[in-house]
Amino acid sequence: GKLTRLQGLAIRYMISKVQPTDGPHKKYTFSFREFSLLMRYKTDSYTDIKNMLQSIRDISWWRDGDEPGDDDVLMGWFHIVHTNERKGTATISFHEDVFPYILNLREQYENEGQHYFQYLLENISLMKGLYSADLYELLRSYANNEKWTFEIGTGTSRDIQLRLAKTEIRTGKPIVPEGWKNWAIFERDVLKPSKRE
Repeated sequence: GKLTRLQGLAIRYMISKVQPTDGPHKKYTFSFREFSLLMRYKTDSYTDIKNMLQSIRDISWWRDGDEPGDDDVLMGWFHIVHTNERKGTATISFHEDVFPYILNLREQYENEGQHYFQYLLENISLMKGLYSADLYELLRSYANNEKWTFEIGTGTSRDIQLRLAKTEIRTGKPIVPEGWKNWAIFERDVLKPSKRE
């Protein structure tokens, strides 16, 4: 929820490089050109991509301990970020506290009942709308359910507006735009453009 559309696409692209046998300190190298072409990024400028990677590296959030007495953990996306202007490449490794959420999804499902889903990166790489990829992921996460129920403006876990709203960085709470109280505006600005894409 703290990522811009471009940052979200960049993270999804980098996660697509992870293989099931990888460990938490694995380094992933990608070319600026490949990234720019796949993400439809407006530039493969060394400075622009460095700035974008730095903006992702600077994002952090707290994960509270599951039980009383457990540690609260300050998490971030990357452990390392290296770039090479001459080669036109970046090398990253995911932070070790984030890596289990990327890799061990099958084990989390089998051991803890936590669900996960997969899709092809190409399914969202062409989307330009601010909420299109998020809505696609939300709907894809319900693909195995017989019935989908979403609510509007209720503030519950089924509230689609809360699920799509961007998150306030300081508090970690979703900020639902005031205009979304009007169904016509929410449909016009969020649902219809996302559905088209």
